[in-house]
Amino acid sequence: MQTCTKCNKDKSPSEFYTRKDRPSNRKVCRQCHGKATKKYKSENAEKCSIKHKKYMKYWNANRTEAQKRKSTNSRLKNQYGISLNDYEDMKNRQHDKCAICGNIPKETLQVDHCHKTGLVRGLLCRGCNSGIGGLRDNVDILKSAIEYLEQNKR
Repeated sequence: MQTCTKCNKDKSPSEFYTRKDRPSNRKVCRQCHGKATKKYKSENAEKCSIKHKKYMKYWNANRTEAQKRKSTNSRLKNQYGISLNDYEDMKNRQHDKCAICGNIPKETLQVDHCHKTGLVRGLLCRGCNSGIGGLRDNVDILKSAIEYLEQNKR
């Protein structure tokens, strides 16, 4: 048994964080540590946000290509049910161009999908993807927008 220095309760060693790189000498249990961390973050939100941004910048800069591909593959699988290879095949079929406007964007093409069925439709630039989403994937609203633009040509 081990005593937590915050709550003064005797707890089993499994209720304390352990470190693989050195023997466990933690004095505060997981529960108390979590409460203290939450309190610190709420009181120092701006400071924590800046630290997090710096850490993420460092983390992203030091990842290998294999790590980046694995991470992207996991995200695509979780969000859209497609693999990174599926994404790259679509991108090649579209010749790296947006499926709507035909431009080759500077940033990564975004996966367009039906919000009702979840099925992937294609890859779009940020502007076209935002436009489709802003019109709520509704063909009638899109037709109305086309009429509006045609009536107000200058």
